[in-house]
Amino acid sequence: MKTRIRFMLSFVFRRSQTVIYIKIRWSEAPVPIEKEAFLSFLYKHESDLDDDDIKFSFLLSKIIKPAQRNGKPCAMIDQPTDQRLLFKHLYENKVTAYWRNKNIESELVFSNQLPISIHLNHQNSALCCEMKGWSQFANDPYLSVVIYDKPDITFFCNGTVVLETSMHLVLFLIKFLTKQRQYLYNNDAFSLIEQVYKPHAHSLNWVVNVDVNSFKLDHMAPKPHLTLTMADKTLTPILKYSYNETLVDPQDDPKTSDSKVKKATVSRQFDIEKNHQDRLMAIFIETEVPFLLDTPSAIRDFMDKVIPLLESENWIIESHLEEMTFDDTPLSLEFMLEQDKKNKWFQYKPSCKIMDEEFALHEIATMMVENQGYISTKQGYIKLSKKTQSDLHTLTDMGALTGTTQFSKSEVSALISQTATIGADHTSDVLIKKINTLQTMADISTGDAFNGTLRDYQQFGLNWIHYLYTNQFGGVLADDMGLGKTIQTLAFISQLDSKRPHLVIGPTNVIYNWSEEIKKFLPKYKALIYTGSERHKSVKSINRYDIVITSFGIVKNDIDYLSSIDFNCVLVDEAQYIKNPSTKLSKAIKTLHGNFRLAMTGTPIENNIQDLWNLFDFVLPNYLGTLSQFEQAFKTNKAKQIKIKASPFILRREKQEVLDSLPEKTEIILKCPLSEPQQQLYQTVLKTVKQGIRTYDGKSSYLNMLSALLKLRQVCIHPGLLSEFSQRNIESAKFDLGKQYIQDILAEGHKLVVFSQFTKMLDFIQEWLITIGLPFERIDGTVTGKNRNDAVQRFQTTEDPTVFLISLKAGGVGINLTAADYVIHFDPWWNPAAESQATDRVHRMGQKNKVIIYKLITEGTIEEKILELQEEKRNLLNQIVNTDAATEKIIDIHEIEKVLLT
Repeated sequence: MKTRIRFMLSFVFRRSQTVIYIKIRWSEAPVPIEKEAFLSFLYKHESDLDDDDIKFSFLLSKIIKPAQRNGKPCAMIDQPTDQRLLFKHLYENKVTAYWRNKNIESELVFSNQLPISIHLNHQNSALCCEMKGWSQFANDPYLSVVIYDKPDITFFCNGTVVLETSMHLVLFLIKFLTKQRQYLYNNDAFSLIEQVYKPHAHSLNWVVNVDVNSFKLDHMAPKPHLTLTMADKTLTPILKYSYNETLVDPQDDPKTSDSKVKKATVSRQFDIEKNHQDRLMAIFIETEVPFLLDTPSAIRDFMDKVIPLLESENWIIESHLEEMTFDDTPLSLEFMLEQDKKNKWFQYKPSCKIMDEEFALHEIATMMVENQGYISTKQGYIKLSKKTQSDLHTLTDMGALTGTTQFSKSEVSALISQTATIGADHTSDVLIKKINTLQTMADISTGDAFNGTLRDYQQFGLNWIHYLYTNQFGGVLADDMGLGKTIQTLAFISQLDSKRPHLVIGPTNVIYNWSEEIKKFLPKYKALIYTGSERHKSVKSINRYDIVITSFGIVKNDIDYLSSIDFNCVLVDEAQYIKNPSTKLSKAIKTLHGNFRLAMTGTPIENNIQDLWNLFDFVLPNYLGTLSQFEQAFKTNKAKQIKIKASPFILRREKQEVLDSLPEKTEIILKCPLSEPQQQLYQTVLKTVKQGIRTYDGKSSYLNMLSALLKLRQVCIHPGLLSEFSQRNIESAKFDLGKQYIQDILAEGHKLVVFSQFTKMLDFIQEWLITIGLPFERIDGTVTGKNRNDAVQRFQTTEDPTVFLISLKAGGVGINLTAADYVIHFDPWWNPAAESQATDRVHRMGQKNKVIIYKLITEGTIEEKILELQEEKRNLLNQIVNTDAATEKIIDIHEIEKVLLT
């Protein structure tokens, strides 16, 4: 029988918030609760753990946060939604959990009945409700906990969990926190019987010594009277009480038992008045209607949800509102585009008609924002469809609603593709139909020469590239690494009828891969690898080939010749290599001639927004303006405009979106403290570099800081990387940790890829592997194309557990290592895209096993700060390509200074 995991819960109230702390033990030993370490524990002991415990633990890992209690590590859950999920998952997965209170451990029980006993008795003319064992309940706040995640309520009491209960019961029980007995009179007693006792007869242990049906409504009791008024677009409900037609304001002096109202004296029943106030508040909470009724949606919800409930409970409703109508049938608008006959540019008409009523579009957009999706018409409030709301935001951001902003064909094409645009003239209508064909067009057929089968998302990629080609646009194919950008591009080439060659450009290490892919998918096509010292011999015959493949270096050197050729398509693979607009390579590639330009990269933004601008300056010159205009747009919060303009010309799909069959990928951060001599060296170097990064005038030197950063990273990875200490045998804690994991992974029969940016670190690992007799392959900058392919082929085909040592720069692209299912990154760098590219050599199509990625990080060092910076960089791509938020983010001297000096 497998040993079960033991989950121990305890409750703490902190700043009026309930926090659940969790400690986890297995086989009498504590389980690490930091997410990465917890997941590592689960993977390592998967065969020894109970299936229900594993399933629950994975769910738990998504909601816990690391914390400390009494100086010891534990997990924490502080959000009500997550707390309810905790109990829900415990119950559904039949996991045994315990809770600890005052050093007493008890097993959690899930039940429909709370362990609370309430006695109902007559006492004089009142209904007396008495809680047995009250002192324990009242004096120990951790015995009972209410988890309110509106509209759901979970109640924990003395080891028992009731997953679902009602607000009425909770409000009743909460009153016992301050007193053992509640005395209820007249209508209050009647309300308790009807709203608490009868619906919850089985939720508590009731001991009833009264006739519950003897309590009747007292018609002399105050009736709630709600008056509805509207001022400044805000609805205000005013609560008063009717005593036999006499209205009493609850704000009247409560210290007197009588109030003079309209010259009449009434006997106030404050307890009943208070119950009505509580009931009104409870209904607002239960129906999730906001207390401030200042928008049409809030007012509608109040009228549709709150008022019917109050009327069903015999409240008097007095309305002084004009008749308000709400049409919740979503209204969709279309936006009229016309071409200026003089300059041939395009603009949107600034107004439209709704139910024969003329509206300016900018007024509609304003009303939509103020009224949370509604607009006010003569017919009442009308709700706009989500698509129309999105379109109005898009057009507003682009300044299109004023009637004065004009757009070029490419600019308006981006708006047409994202909004419901119709043509006001023939030219506009033709353009709109042409742009919208991508969504309605039949799948483009591959050419007869194409020898392959496309997945659905690859077929869409072919359609998209064809759409750009036929509309004389360029584009960026930015699919995740491993999704088949090459096959999509070759499928596109196969259906073109061109007498001119296509040019494929990429880093040297992908040239031969392209050649092999062409042989596989386009076997009838003639491909020329234009590289090597004898390449000029093929100059005269270059037009006889279908596809010419060359490297970035050759393009830079031979640009005078290559720019004289009219290619059909110019295709740049791993286009992140041309991200810097000031380099000779970038300038050279932009001078090449072709009918169509396509950039392919899994990382259209690596470090900063300038990367994206330069890609567009290649595929659609001038479309995003000059570089200074582009950067200024970010500084003035116009990034959303850039996203709107760019998104139709970027196609990006991530693996999890399109590859249902791709195994999961788990990233685990392994932290280790520096060894003692390593720590001493680190502090010495840190102190030295802080003093040395300033120039004579006190300013930070960029080069000095880069050098300082390099030295600190080298100390963290292995002190032997520092030239000053290469002869000294200073222990590396990270190397020791890495060796342990490498041996364990190989011992379990797996293949492993180890990445490092430092070839000298690979030397250390290689020497150790040779010493202990473990098999390995290696790729770094000294390994040529054919030898690279041979090493990859050996690794992919051998059945022996093997290590592949790869330098990040040399092996981050262009190779397929799906035979491995473990990856170790020995050293972090602040560009997560480079690490992702490397990891995706393993986690890509063809991978059949789940992939585990370990990142080795030294605690309390610059590496932890690099991790934080990575998180900022990780969001940069999504900010432009996938999400609305965007900010300028460039790795600059200030970031390096922050990492070094804080």
